[in-house]
Amino acid sequence: LNNIRASDRIIFFATAGKCDAHCHAVTSRILATPAHIDIFIIDGKTENDIYKWASSANIPIDRVHVKQITLNFENNYLPAITTTPKSLLEFPVAFVQGKNEYQQVIFQ
Repeated sequence: LNNIRASDRIIFFATAGKCDAHCHAVTSRILATPAHIDIFIIDGKTENDIYKWASSANIPIDRVHVKQITLNFENNYLPAITTTPKSLLEFPVAFVQGKNEYQQVIFQ
């Protein structure tokens, strides 16, 4: 997490619903980075589901308006990022996009 730069792109996956304490802890650390952040909401069925999650996670709307943060449906994108089965991941989870691969962000 400490090595993330403004030129990096973070791919962030969270589950639809209310952002709980763990979610807030992870999300706030990701938001503190200068990187571009693409947020994908798993099991979000409508745009309202995405907006509700973003609101509960305190996603700064000004950063969404300038497209420094994007809010998206997951649409089975996770398997393109990692071969780790969804059942073995703890959400939210973040990855940094490298040249030819994605590396999972380690929170220490």
